[in-house]
Amino acid sequence: RRNDGSDLGEFHTIDEGIRFDATLDGIASVKLIAEGGSVTAATASQICDGASGVMVVNERGLKMLGVKPL
Repeated sequence: RRNDGSDLGEFHTIDEGIRFDATLDGIASVKLIAEGGSVTAATASQICDGASGVMVVNERGLKMLGVKPL
């Protein structure tokens, strides 16, 4: 949001990682990413995992947000 509280556009607001219809049989049937490994697409972290963020913005975006880069 802008400093005045108005909306800027699109945001990631819903976590799509939990699949409530997943079953143990379904998870067990997913192919391993590396032979001999234990990670599959079903057991790997989703792309939005993490505790950090990055904002890429140009000078116009900085002015629109009313912020200064670190």
